[in-house]
Amino acid sequence: MRATTRGVLQAMTVRLGASTLGEVMEDGDPAALSRASAEALVGAGLIPHPRDRLVVCGGTATTLSAVLKGLRTFDHRRVEGTRMMMADVLGLLNRLWSLEPEDRSRVPGMDPERTDTIVPGAVILAVAMKILEAREATVTTRGLRHGLLIEAFGMTRPEEGAPSAGEATPPPRA
Repeated sequence: MRATTRGVLQAMTVRLGASTLGEVMEDGDPAALSRASAEALVGAGLIPHPRDRLVVCGGTATTLSAVLKGLRTFDHRRVEGTRMMMADVLGLLNRLWSLEPEDRSRVPGMDPERTDTIVPGAVILAVAMKILEAREATVTTRGLRHGLLIEAFGMTRPEEGAPSAGEATPPPRA
């Protein structure tokens, strides 16, 4: 989705997910993952917009952020707002790709339920960043609906110390 303070400029749904792409990964061909991602994203109309800021949400993004930070336990406050450079995403992708799923589960920050989908999810993110010419992505633990509510109702962030809606929730599943 592309949006400004005036409203949504473009919205699209892409039939591409880490689980679906994981089936391609079983062949062990990293180029096949990238090709499948690029074809789906470009086919859906994803094109660069140089002034846009990329904000990513969902389980892949929050898990990559937690791994990048080496968190022993998930803490949405430490993940929220993380800025991941393309080099960070590619470094994490290479690191996690090189590990067997059972070894990935021991990586600090890794959600054990994501060991099979984190690599394809990271491929999707890296390919999207490349297509969008985004040098960095900002991670949010909140979903798109949260952002739309804030926009629609002029809501602001909760006061310091006040519990937020997602405070006790685990990372979202994508």
